[in-house]
Amino acid sequence: MKQNASILAIDVGNTLTKIGLVSKDCSNVLGRGDALSNSSDQGRGDALSNSSAQGRGDALNHSSALGRGDALNHSSDQGRDGDQNRNPDQNRNPDQNRNPDQNRNPDQNRNGAQRHSSSQHCIIATWECATRASLTSDEARMVLSGFLENSQPEDGIISCVVPNLTTVWKHAVSEALTCRPLVVGPGLKTGLRMHFNDPAEVGPDRIADVVAARHLYGSPLVVVDLGTSTSFAVINKDGDYVGGLIASGLELSARALSQAAARLPVIDVVRPSKVIGKSTKEAMQSGFVLGEAARIDGLLRAIWSELGYETSVVVTGESASAIVELLSIKSNVEEALTLQGLSLLYDLNRS
Repeated sequence: MKQNASILAIDVGNTLTKIGLVSKDCSNVLGRGDALSNSSDQGRGDALSNSSAQGRGDALNHSSALGRGDALNHSSDQGRDGDQNRNPDQNRNPDQNRNPDQNRNPDQNRNGAQRHSSSQHCIIATWECATRASLTSDEARMVLSGFLENSQPEDGIISCVVPNLTTVWKHAVSEALTCRPLVVGPGLKTGLRMHFNDPAEVGPDRIADVVAARHLYGSPLVVVDLGTSTSFAVINKDGDYVGGLIASGLELSARALSQAAARLPVIDVVRPSKVIGKSTKEAMQSGFVLGEAARIDGLLRAIWSELGYETSVVVTGESASAIVELLSIKSNVEEALTLQGLSLLYDLNRS
């Protein structure tokens, strides 16, 4: 099915490259309007996502309709009253994490403000492929050709954390779409006030994450991104980016320990059935998975203590849905947060 009035959003990470086709008019997407849901985590059970376990390798996975049905716009300064922050120790149903706003009008922000109907975007299709440092522009163009099929986006935007691949993907998009795509980096408008010693050091994917999360959840806010690293981006109650934390990612840590200790096996990173393991494999799974959840809980509370107030929490990236179920702090899952942020950044710079 040919998709009109769409843009191409590409997020090149250290291990995975995510490609999204973003419609500029949700009302005409497969007849679903604002009802597109972010349901990529359904049916996973307790298993945490693992690129090798899911057979990704170099294969491309095509999953349609990832992303939120809530129409996106770039009025990201809509804040939230600090008194509405959630009690981190409140007993809750883990299933409430996935759709914390399921009963609200999709045309309203969480603080009740009306969304701008002139800027309704939704992600209608995504692909993922392994990031290869040796990728050429011709190979990248072949990837795009397979993804786009009969679709012809009118423009594109790229976030890339692998410096030598930025030009590769920029050339590939230019040739595939016959246009010059936007690249997230210095000179691109973000709408963020940055309180960081060198704003150029902040990864483009983190910028996209924060832009999308602040738009969806207001301020104050902490965005936790699970990937090669586990990173925290902190937005204060004024909506300013004030800094963050970076730690080693869950799967990277598990692989590193197995490589460094000859008697420790390579494990599938899955949720353990109990805390105390009865085998080396079970003990490692408990240590890594439950340890990651405890680390996130602890660091969030440390961030709140330093800020002097609590915040909303948004978790994205690999294993986000499963990890959130283990947290004691109520958090929101946004699987396609970076792609959503790219669509907002596109609006901000092309409008």
